[in-house]
Amino acid sequence: LYQLGMSQYTSADSLKNLGENITEITGIPIQYYVKVDFHGFEKMVDDLGGVDVIVESDIYDTTYPVGETGRVETFALEAGPQHLDGEKALKYARSRHGAGDGDFGRARRQQQLLFAMKEKALSLNILNDAGKIQDLYSSISESIETNLSLAEIIELGKLAKELGKES
Repeated sequence: LYQLGMSQYTSADSLKNLGENITEITGIPIQYYVKVDFHGFEKMVDDLGGVDVIVESDIYDTTYPVGETGRVETFALEAGPQHLDGEKALKYARSRHGAGDGDFGRARRQQQLLFAMKEKALSLNILNDAGKIQDLYSSISESIETNLSLAEIIELGKLAKELGKES
């Protein structure tokens, strides 16, 4: 749906349209959106000083895409505890073929990374400090599209500290 919308509308309109389509399909109203590009994701992880994750199984992906070039490279990561910088975190989140778990595994890794980012932000007291949230937002603002105000983002940061993995 996203790619189709991006080809037919401006970015803001396509994100609004995507939300409307999701609402129509699921019955869940989508009021807000945040789109972060790959560079912004890497920068956010790097601004946090990297994140710590437990890699469930070895990843050896010989078909990891190199940007929009059409070329591929190999991405490998051993199972066990890992500290990931922005570049490795993005590859860990995007890899589809190296762990033998397909798109479901990729979705789990993405959720794992979001939780790790939240935990790192909590450990640095970022989510409790409006000024630090604003600094992080300013650092990556060119890589974000959202209909949330900075004040709403700060409030969400405060709420995020209460969410556990199951949420």
